[in-house]
Amino acid sequence: MRIMWHARASREARMGYGRVGWKIPTFLEDAGAELLDSREWDWDWRIVCGLPESWYLQHGGVIEDLCLHTMCEATPLDDSWVDVLNHIGLIWVPSQWCKDVFIESGVVRPIMVCGYGIDVDEYPYIHRERGGSLPYTFLAMDFSIFGRKRMTKVVEAFVHVKRKLPDMNLRLVVKTNTNWGQPPPWGSDDIPIEFYNGKAGPWNIFDHGERVRHVSIVTGLLTTGEMKSLFALADCFVHPTAGEGFGLPVMEAMGTGLPAITSAHSGQMEYLRDDVALLLDTKPVALGDDEAGPIFAEADFEQLVDHMVWCATNRKMAEAIGKRASDYVTREWTWDSAGEKALALLEEHLRRREI
Repeated sequence: MRIMWHARASREARMGYGRVGWKIPTFLEDAGAELLDSREWDWDWRIVCGLPESWYLQHGGVIEDLCLHTMCEATPLDDSWVDVLNHIGLIWVPSQWCKDVFIESGVVRPIMVCGYGIDVDEYPYIHRERGGSLPYTFLAMDFSIFGRKRMTKVVEAFVHVKRKLPDMNLRLVVKTNTNWGQPPPWGSDDIPIEFYNGKAGPWNIFDHGERVRHVSIVTGLLTTGEMKSLFALADCFVHPTAGEGFGLPVMEAMGTGLPAITSAHSGQMEYLRDDVALLLDTKPVALGDDEAGPIFAEADFEQLVDHMVWCATNRKMAEAIGKRASDYVTREWTWDSAGEKALALLEEHLRRREI
């Protein structure tokens, strides 16, 4: 299988399409594909990783040799996306949920489903020794604290957990790529966050006039080693997302042995099960002001608080869930197995194209 990979991402691209844009060609090559450079033209597939862009329409008809790896986080797709996707030879999505949304939205082109995996060298199981004065640490992450992964809800939930467990030493760490100074408030509270690395000014959180402490923000891009260290200092991963194409950060957290509290919705249900994660019920909701816009999912807030309280007060049982999750994803969801599956599917669709 000869593949022309367009815009192969740098190893330093560690989030979103940038991360999978580096991982996918690497695991395809490891599985036996031949990756071509820009001077060669006799490819079987050209593969692009990213959003459906309008320039694909310049071709006029269907671009039969083009495979677009993309995804969605809400339903339905915008009509402009559907128009572009129906000009693509083969569409590659990371979850069956994405495929279902594409078809229900009007996409008629062939769609293959192949998800991602974890690198056990990058994110191995971590045995966390706790005791003494160390706080029980919740970890959450998003590109922006105001994004669809609902970090604002995590902060609000943490306030409620502290009310329920006033004598327990608790900490919340939020990882975000956004380096902002003074963010806009949400709700009616003037909510302070102490910044973990000092790259932005202090943001104070108050609960009914009393300052909420032990909340930290980690900003900017981190190396894989720094991310592993961040997972190591945590005891529980909290991710009440409104929608995922696949949800790789949850899988990587599970790989290190963290019990994960996350939404039972969208693409991450490709690999989530109720015996390896604490799942949150959801209801459909339109985020933002456009009620006619795409539909996401809102996780049950009271259930989120209850799960966080349960993990903090039942640590051995929560650790057991994390160990079970790590065993599961490192056994069944690796980049090597994803590469083998993807290459087999690409070969199958190539044979169909040539008939």
